[in-house]
Amino acid sequence: MSHQNSTFRFRGRRYQVQGRITVRHRTYGLLQLLSRRGSASIVRDDCDRGCEERWLVSELGQKTLRELRSLQVLPERLSRQKLRVLQQLTDANPFAAAIIDCERRDHMTLIVSQWIPGESLSEWLRRQTGSRRRVSLHEALRLYRGLVRALSGFHRTTGLVHGDIHPDNFVMGSRSKWLIPIDYGSAWHALDAMSQRQTQGFRALWAAPEINLGKIGDQRSDQFSATLLLFVMLTGELPFDRLGGRAACFANPDSEPFWERPTDVILRYHSISHSATGSLSRFLDQVLAADPQERFATDAAWMSATEQLFRQLTESSRKGSLFDQLLKMLRTLRNRGRDISSIE
Repeated sequence: MSHQNSTFRFRGRRYQVQGRITVRHRTYGLLQLLSRRGSASIVRDDCDRGCEERWLVSELGQKTLRELRSLQVLPERLSRQKLRVLQQLTDANPFAAAIIDCERRDHMTLIVSQWIPGESLSEWLRRQTGSRRRVSLHEALRLYRGLVRALSGFHRTTGLVHGDIHPDNFVMGSRSKWLIPIDYGSAWHALDAMSQRQTQGFRALWAAPEINLGKIGDQRSDQFSATLLLFVMLTGELPFDRLGGRAACFANPDSEPFWERPTDVILRYHSISHSATGSLSRFLDQVLAADPQERFATDAAWMSATEQLFRQLTESSRKGSLFDQLLKMLRTLRNRGRDISSIE
């Protein structure tokens, strides 16, 4: 039975099958294109070198769709060892999408994994911006803290660097309310031979300065990119005059930078106490340093500093800023004055 262009209903929603693909003897229907890099496509059977896609798929039955899955098309033939590492990584992370099927072909690798309900971080951020609601300081730090733990576990488990941290590669889980990584593909590229597609346009803004300058990256590169996510959640824009990791390409070592300090931008949107502001400023200056040598030397140090910052800013937000405390005192004094006048 041909399912090409057939329409199926699954849990109250209709999907049109745009094509089919077989992965290890299972036939999956291509339901919705989630992301694409390159002009070729597996739909047109011209999936040449450099094609990279992510699809919403489902194993096809006779009349209905089965469970939804995610299909990732990587533009290289991964070694069996790398696939085993990826399998171990997803098995060890309760929030990661479990791998169901994988197949290596001549110049690409197909990976079918569990579909995690939710929306991409990029869509979530656009929705927040469209509603003119800022993510609260506590919520942004909570998500960032979970991301730091996940990346530290990734580094520890694989000995590799993610290398491609940006909003499209994370899902805001509708059940867990955590940032869930859905794309580890770029982690398998040698960092001293980063392909050009990772440092062009949108990707370049999220890559660490050393990657943009063509240097070798390490786990500290992920520190920088992950903190860009925190900054965007808090402000709706990238730091360094919206240049992100590309700022290093325009910096003049003989003069002061022309962009606002990251902390000053955050203070335009969030009220933070003086002491907490100092802690946040020191943290951002270190983790967003252009020189990776000035960032946290280990993931353990990064996690420890993140936990300390989270506790301090959470406690500060409960107490309120100095301005808020003064306003509260003035209201109290005014109310007491009214009570005295009523008695007289």
